[in-house]
Amino acid sequence: REARRQLDSLEKGPRPLREQQGLDFQRAYCAQALGDHPAALAALRRLQHACPDLEDYRLFWLSRSLEETSDPQGATAQYEALLAAGQHPALLGETRLRLAELCLKQGQRPRALELYGQLLEAPQAPTALARLAQLDEKSETARQHRLRLLREYPTHALALEAAGQAPASASAEETYARALVYFSHQHHGQAGQLLEALLASEPKPPLRTEARLLLG
Repeated sequence: REARRQLDSLEKGPRPLREQQGLDFQRAYCAQALGDHPAALAALRRLQHACPDLEDYRLFWLSRSLEETSDPQGATAQYEALLAAGQHPALLGETRLRLAELCLKQGQRPRALELYGQLLEAPQAPTALARLAQLDEKSETARQHRLRLLREYPTHALALEAAGQAPASASAEETYARALVYFSHQHHGQAGQLLEALLASEPKPPLRTEARLLLG
């Protein structure tokens, strides 16, 4: 709010084009951050092609504003346009994730699954793996996604959630991965129970060694 007040207090009058465009972008961002999505949407539309270096960010913020103003189809179209022409990898990862969620809500399951699959090496991988584990119709593929989430991102909140949803008939590898997740979240009692059950089943090394080390 303070940033917006400072922008609004600036002296009115003609400015160099680039400076004015920079201020307009800041006002649009402030409006969006404050939840004034109609104002942000109007400002971002006025800024179309105003600054090529910021066009990816303009499209992303525009898409977010369309989401917040209950225009999922418009948001989907803008996200797709950003994916087609965008140049910033970090921004494109977040775009894929938000577009996947939108597609899922609109019943476009194949497109959502495709987008989640493109995020498995991105910072958004934990969310993508959790979604794929829930949505994949092939139980073995879904299990592999869940196992990867547990093994590679044990400290993530979604891994903890997935650990609690794993079936009782989980493999020894998945049982160990669940224990690792619980241990990472300091749920030592649950981790210990899983490890003791795992060792009682006499797993093969190196899993047996790893379970003993984790159990202490």
